[in-house]
Amino acid sequence: MALGKAMAARNGYTPRQAGDWYVHSGTALDWLYGRHRIMAFLFELEPSTSLYLPDEQIASETGRNRSAALFLLEQAGCPWAAAAKSWSNCGPLYDDFETSRGWTLETNPSALGAWRRGNPQGVWWRGAKQLNKTLSGSYALTTGPAAGSSASARDLDGLSRIVSPVVLVPAGAGPLSFRYYFAHSNASRPADDWFRVSVEDVATSERTLVYEEQGTPTDDDAWWKRVTVPLDAWADKEIRIVVEARDGGRGNIVEAGLDDVRIERGSLATP
Repeated sequence: MALGKAMAARNGYTPRQAGDWYVHSGTALDWLYGRHRIMAFLFELEPSTSLYLPDEQIASETGRNRSAALFLLEQAGCPWAAAAKSWSNCGPLYDDFETSRGWTLETNPSALGAWRRGNPQGVWWRGAKQLNKTLSGSYALTTGPAAGSSASARDLDGLSRIVSPVVLVPAGAGPLSFRYYFAHSNASRPADDWFRVSVEDVATSERTLVYEEQGTPTDDDAWWKRVTVPLDAWADKEIRIVVEARDGGRGNIVEAGLDDVRIERGSLATP
């Protein structure tokens, strides 16, 4: 919206979604954003009084759009800057899990409660244990997105570990931030159950625990928490983000979720 309004201020257009003009089931612009997170725009050149542009008006209409087109090109390095979101969304990593970015499951992929990217269904046991709404969009990483016939049918059992693609952390990058929940029944115990995030140094394969929440013998419902972790120790290094959840006890219900994982821009220069 911010990009559209900024371009409209330069060419005198009215920024709209394509569906405001005519009925359709999706366009190439929808696919570019939905599949690849590319923000794309269509400049309609024809005047509002006719469907096709007379050839004698081509030069004036393309000239009218020159400033808007150049502005859009200039935003390519950080499209979110137009909405004052460069700090959070234009760093080395931004994954809202709406598309598959290549996270690797290192534990049993056939386990019903393993980490999976999906549109989660709600699970209730004396309160919400798996949320039926993601933090943003429609997808998140959760321990078994589908709900079963009972609260324990598809919850986490054992250990599930998932690892991000390789990310280069430049000097001056901001912290790692993410949203998560770790929910469990009152049969949980610290020694048995936990949610952990580690940073792996790709060069050495060393994994450093940077955040942990342990289980407790209380009924703990799901809600999205925000965590930030400084990454100064990994400046100019390639890393992976390692996320683990474990249900190691018996008769317990454990669910976990992860969404909106970022390495924020920090003091990195604006392109």
